[in-house]
Amino acid sequence: LGGNPGWDPLQVAIEEAHRNGLELHVWINTFTMWSGTTPPQESTPRHIYLSHPEWLVVDSNGNPMALNSSYVFATPGNPAVWDHIINVVSDISLRYNIDGIHFDYIRYPGPNYSYDTISNTRYQEAKSKDSSLTRADWQRAQVTEFLSRAYENIISIKPMLKITAAVWGIYKDKWNWGNTSQGFYDYYQDSHNWMKLGIVDAISPMIY
Repeated sequence: LGGNPGWDPLQVAIEEAHRNGLELHVWINTFTMWSGTTPPQESTPRHIYLSHPEWLVVDSNGNPMALNSSYVFATPGNPAVWDHIINVVSDISLRYNIDGIHFDYIRYPGPNYSYDTISNTRYQEAKSKDSSLTRADWQRAQVTEFLSRAYENIISIKPMLKITAAVWGIYKDKWNWGNTSQGFYDYYQDSHNWMKLGIVDAISPMIY
């Protein structure tokens, strides 16, 4: 982590893809911070899990998300998190001859998150201006606003790039299947609205 392998894996991937008539879309795990039961090692630059513990999502009991066998998430309700991710994708778009950016995990980890201090404060500020604003609607708006800003930044750098997102396969359980997660309600992912707003060029439903 943080080391130089002596060659540029992304540049090689782009060259090989284009040599074989393929497009290269950079796959971004958007709001994930780290994966695994042990923290990242110290490195230069320092990993954001270590340098920004305040970015972790927090559950409704006030507990930051713990390391586990899967991912820990950054909160989509903190604009500092947006800025960091947008800086990364903008840098990639500027420096590499890629064909698109693909956002995966562009959502909250579940309905019990995130009650971090920044999100709590920002939600209360928004609710003071609109008393009918629910926490769920506000959280959906955070993910949508992030994607809107990311799209604008990327397209301003390279208008031809294709922006796509992996989304939860069931947007809403309109069939009343029950016992299933829904992107809109459980992960605050309003993917249908993203398409209507034109802030993504295509969505890839996770139906595998």
